[in-house]
Amino acid sequence: MSTAGKYILTGLLVVALGFLAFYLSTILTYMLMAAIFSILGRPIMDTLMRIKIGRFKLPPGFCALLTLLFFYLVIAGFLGVFLPLVVQEIQMIASIDFEALGTAMNKQLREIDEFILKYDLTLNNKSSTDILRESIASFVNMTNVSDIFSTFLGWMGNLSAAVFSVSFITYFFLTDNKSIFQLVLRFIPAKFEEKFHHVVDTTKTLLTRYFVGVLIQITLVGGLTTIGMLIFGVRYALLIGFFAAVMQIIPYLGPIIGMVFGLFVAITTAIEQDLYVNLLPIIIKVSAVYGVVHLLDNMFSQPIIFSNSIRAHPLEIFLVIWVAATFAGVPGMILAIPIYTVIRVIVTELIIEFNLFAAS
Repeated sequence: MSTAGKYILTGLLVVALGFLAFYLSTILTYMLMAAIFSILGRPIMDTLMRIKIGRFKLPPGFCALLTLLFFYLVIAGFLGVFLPLVVQEIQMIASIDFEALGTAMNKQLREIDEFILKYDLTLNNKSSTDILRESIASFVNMTNVSDIFSTFLGWMGNLSAAVFSVSFITYFFLTDNKSIFQLVLRFIPAKFEEKFHHVVDTTKTLLTRYFVGVLIQITLVGGLTTIGMLIFGVRYALLIGFFAAVMQIIPYLGPIIGMVFGLFVAITTAIEQDLYVNLLPIIIKVSAVYGVVHLLDNMFSQPIIFSNSIRAHPLEIFLVIWVAATFAGVPGMILAIPIYTVIRVIVTELIIEFNLFAAS
């Protein structure tokens, strides 16, 4: 086979695996999440399996249930800490007197109107005050409550299905991981068994490094953001830091979403005080914290996670993430690196096995 033909064959193989992952994205997402939980839960599982009460040892199924219960308790603990903060923020937004807010912002609105009139930038002959009032009225329009409620019910249904599916798969990954491996091995030709073992071991090592790195990154970003907000006296610093940490799982886009959320929370809390006096300083403080944290993240944690842990070039990672975003949106961005890592290992082994790029 010519060199060009080998490149084409490899490219087609990568595209085929990519489309297969796209069409099976839901089940692959559940399996990937279950794999993450099983990797994180394996030390707990092994510790429980070593416990002896006399001659009695805890059965694997019971140990797996206890491991899942541990994850549920951790998640419930986080929700117990942060949900009250979210409820307080919602209640505060609901209690805002928008008429008083408009009065307080009259000076700024007049300056905006003067600028608009000066450069003839009017929109349908409406002043900034009219536009602001219409936007607020649209935002608080209660006719949308039924749509919001329906969306919420649908979201809860999908979440329940996801929690059940991930828990079910995680349980069997924890209890029957060797049986599952042997089942897959039956479909692998004998001459490829060694390669299959190598692919599984390499993939497991790289993904473990990646997820541990992401966990460290999330912890650092959340901690530094919270500390920065506390130093500047921003209210709900813990909520802002937690949200910034969670958003780190979305490459590139996540930090922007986290910053917008932080600014929104900080500005809404400033409404209770003197908005005109506090608005600009709060924006500067929050932006400065996010800027410093993002700079430290780019300089230290991201190179370790993306370059060292999965052995990929930053440009390669960038292209993979944005291709995934084009096909699958935000979920694609989240799953792009783990799925690409698996595909990359498989393709690399196939190239070595069939000597695709050897000189013809």
